[in-house]
Amino acid sequence: MKWDEAEYQRIASAERRETDVLVSFEDGSRVTLPYDKILPQELLDAGFSEFSFDSHELKFTFLNRQAIEIPWTTIRSLTDPEFNLHLVKAAEEEARQIGLGIRELREARGMSSKELAERAGLTPQSVSRIENGRHDVVFTSLRKLLAAMDYSLKDLVWNETRPSTWHEFIRLTNRLGLPPEFVKRRLAPQTGESASISETANRISQIFGWSVRSILEGSPLSFDLSPLGTVRFKRFGRASEIRSHAFTLYAHWIALKAAEATRESPKRRLPGDATTLRKEILTNFGQLNLNTLISYLWEAGCIVVPLAEPGGFHGACWKIGDRVAIVLKQQTSFLARWLYDLAHETGHTAKHVTEETPTVIETEEIDPFSEDDEEAEANEFAEELLFQGKTEELAEACVKEAGGDLRRLKAAVLRVSEKQGVSPDLLANYLAFRLSHQGENWWGAANNLQISEPKPLDIARNEFMKRIDFAKLGEQDRNIVMQALS
Repeated sequence: MKWDEAEYQRIASAERRETDVLVSFEDGSRVTLPYDKILPQELLDAGFSEFSFDSHELKFTFLNRQAIEIPWTTIRSLTDPEFNLHLVKAAEEEARQIGLGIRELREARGMSSKELAERAGLTPQSVSRIENGRHDVVFTSLRKLLAAMDYSLKDLVWNETRPSTWHEFIRLTNRLGLPPEFVKRRLAPQTGESASISETANRISQIFGWSVRSILEGSPLSFDLSPLGTVRFKRFGRASEIRSHAFTLYAHWIALKAAEATRESPKRRLPGDATTLRKEILTNFGQLNLNTLISYLWEAGCIVVPLAEPGGFHGACWKIGDRVAIVLKQQTSFLARWLYDLAHETGHTAKHVTEETPTVIETEEIDPFSEDDEEAEANEFAEELLFQGKTEELAEACVKEAGGDLRRLKAAVLRVSEKQGVSPDLLANYLAFRLSHQGENWWGAANNLQISEPKPLDIARNEFMKRIDFAKLGEQDRNIVMQALS
């Protein structure tokens, strides 16, 4: 940034005038500072006798011999709104890091926030605000909190042991459950091999709620899933638990930022049944496909986030305030698979995402023939939306048209789909899943009927970019979100 440059910071000259002082910096910029903006009124009334400057400050000496120094940071903050905003953000980040440090020290002691508040003589609300970075902690309160946990100020400052190379840093983050390629592609600034360790650590801190100090010191940390509410991981495997938590919190953070950048009233409400939803999409858009379903959901107040990052989970939906975010992570490039997954998650949104259960996670590929009750309900919703509930009828028609011969099923699907007004790629997918549950592998033929252009990821990404007002996000948040969609 420009304020990190020496020329931006260094004063080249300063001219004392009647009501103000004119300051020139080495970068060529010139600013005017009225005296009443930088000097106390009582000293102004007394008048000053001497004025001088050096490369980093202005110096005023008053008739009563009292001296005041005005550093370059004050001059710039009063005359450069961008730099002033940077200082505000830096102060907020400092408060957040102190709060995270207090929370981590408290958790290391196995103390509750209520217990800490009682020991420190503070209210639980004050401790909560401090830990969440929403309160400027005064030095006396900070000392009380640390003393109550038998810590000192040195426990909040850097340890001698910090990664000196990118390789060492990646080893630390990998132990936290963040795969190296994920950190490189999605979290590190896109500056090639010279990626900034400190900036990457700051991004990780923002997303996962760990202090930068703990990240760089390699402290043992765990994922806090409380922002997700009651999490329901579908078909959750223990081996992928840490990675699933990491990807879920990352996707949730992206959705939160999308909500922050799209604060507007929905144009229509999402109906609770698939038949009504289908009629409304056809009425408003003329056809039902991936493009129109995504557009409809956005206009109904839902946030649709497409992520290309493999692993962790397959899809998710959760409440964000009075809205719902749907995250898709389909790894194929087939439009029909994306459309079915989105219809399935829309079913979860309509039927299962509530205040009591605000989150549903799909850790495996969505299967139209799942025996899980809620998965079956979401599949029924998707099939009603996409096939008008005629999947059994369509399947029987295809088998009859093919004469029970798998070798003739592909041609049968094309004929039946044309007669019934159903997309052949959707019908082929459904039949391939159905046959796989009967011990038959028909995926080769089904995949030959798939459509991959335009790319479904591009469709969802373009709609996302169109809906987001990136000006509402800070620079770091904006960069992380844009990197997530790249």
